[in-house]
Amino acid sequence: MRAVPISVVPGIEWPALLSPQGAARLSLMYQLDQSQWWPPEIIKQQQFIQIHQLLTHAFHTTRFYRHRLQDAGFNPKTRVTPEVFSVIPLLQREDIQLHLADMNSTAVPKDHGRVGYTESSGSTGKPVRIHSTSLSQFFWHAMTLRDHLWHDRDFTRNHAEIRVGVGDRTGKNWGYAVKVAFESGPSLMLDIKEPMDRQIQWIQEHRPAYLLTYPSNLREMAGRCLEQGIDFPGLIEMRAFGETVTEETREICRQAWGVGVKDMYSAMEIGYMALQCPGHEHYHVMSEGVFLEVLDDQGLPCRPGEIGRVVVTDLHNFATPLIRYEILDYAEVGEPCPCGRGLPVLKRILGRQRNMLRLPDGTCQWPAFSPRKWPHADRIQQVQIVQKALDHLVVRLVVHFPLAPEDEQAITRIIHDRSGHPLRVGFEYVDTIEKPKNFKFDIFVSEL
Repeated sequence: MRAVPISVVPGIEWPALLSPQGAARLSLMYQLDQSQWWPPEIIKQQQFIQIHQLLTHAFHTTRFYRHRLQDAGFNPKTRVTPEVFSVIPLLQREDIQLHLADMNSTAVPKDHGRVGYTESSGSTGKPVRIHSTSLSQFFWHAMTLRDHLWHDRDFTRNHAEIRVGVGDRTGKNWGYAVKVAFESGPSLMLDIKEPMDRQIQWIQEHRPAYLLTYPSNLREMAGRCLEQGIDFPGLIEMRAFGETVTEETREICRQAWGVGVKDMYSAMEIGYMALQCPGHEHYHVMSEGVFLEVLDDQGLPCRPGEIGRVVVTDLHNFATPLIRYEILDYAEVGEPCPCGRGLPVLKRILGRQRNMLRLPDGTCQWPAFSPRKWPHADRIQQVQIVQKALDHLVVRLVVHFPLAPEDEQAITRIIHDRSGHPLRVGFEYVDTIEKPKNFKFDIFVSEL
């Protein structure tokens, strides 16, 4: 698909002469198209030029960061080095909640635009609310457009979203990220609170080419469609956000509808951190917008194949600077991508600490218990596995018909095999498993 920009000059259709907003958007897109192919060392060099600007601003205009940066050895008159940057203490959610007033800049640059508020979804149980600027939104929209262009989406088709708080409505276009530069088809919105049967019916009625929703919603929808033999003619791609996308999620979508899943890694308080590579299932860090670190237990950078904590710095929010912010996610560092992009690779995004299985021997792992492969999986409407103690899991089930004791024993053996430990496994049958207010749903949750 070749996206032709909108011209605003009468009588000129092509090449397009854009509005000031559209010209600014495509000007940035041109830069992003160039920088993605730079060598990693050049990308990092440019990042630290911008980091110096950010740290200098935070040093001079916030009480919180002035002391923190001084203690780390930062000098605004000297270019910041990776060594100095790595000494800056990690920023925790509690820091933001306790010290927000001191973190807010007293002199946001006028050209960064209007200052507003951004709030995290609260999926960690510790929501944060920060200031952000119009410039931050500008970069958010640019990365949205990059995602569309990377995956060659046809703007003339309709795009559907099933998510929290959107109601049931139809928009004229794909939203501000696209409309300032390109014409597009309509956008369709449905609230995720609608029952699954209603969601499926709505998709059948509108026949979207692209659908964006949570991975847990995709899994449930795909399972229901497989059970009932429902297809979605015209569907080109499923898009996911807000939760971890597992290989099982990708596989069940291929089975149900014959389409792939394109994922993104973002946070409300940061924006886009990584996008799925156009040619692979791993992710490229959005290095033009964030400096993302994956650190081991000693605070050192992880190497390819290692899993660590995600720490991120927003390069462009000068209203409430977020510098070395531990976002409470874990990720696995990947090898350089065969596609040729110099943007760093995340092989997997593993989720929060609450999604980690802790074992009696002191080790931890990211469980993949694959409920779709359990005995009589077609009877299971909902499942959630909860860790109650180091050696005790409870499998909560919503089922059409109760499972037999031998089925429970088979599931227990699968859990033992996957975890490598003879954990005590109990079963609890319930009428429904309630989802949190933000409708982000975890198949595995640790209460430890």
